[in-house]
Formats: sequence, structure tokens, C-alpha cells
Amino acid sequence: LVDPLAFARVEAGARERGLALRAWFHSHPRGLAVPSASDLARAWPDVELWIGSPAGHRFTVAGFRADGRPLWRRSV
Repeated sequence: LVDPLAFARVEAGARERGLALRAWFHSHPRGLAVPSASDLARAWPDVELWIGSPAGHRFTVAGFRADGRPLWRRSV
């Protein structure tokens, strides 16, 4: 987990430089590269969810909007 105060300091510094958080990345080591109900409940409106999964024979990373709509998918 991320320390909320440390995150707030980093985010404020980024905003001062004209930067913004684009996405949260995490993995689902035992599941698919799709957002879970808790992922969607915690999603920020303008921040994408990037989820990785080793399910199957390839590692997949996929991006989603905060409402769960898919944006992209890549497998390696």
C-alpha cells in the first residue's frame, strides 16, 4: 500500500511541474487482466487502471477506464 501523505506530497510536486497521474498499475497473479469489483470501486475518474496477469501461457497487461471499459490489451 502507498502511504497517503507521501503520495499527496509526490502528487503535489508533480502538479507543480504540470504532470498528472495517468494510471494505476497492479497485477492479478491468480486472475485475469480485468478489473475486479474492488478495483472499480476504488478507481479515480480520470486515471486508467493497468492490470497485469500471468494467466494462460503469456503475460497480459490491459488498460481500462475507471468505469471498466477496456482501452487496450497486450500479451507477451
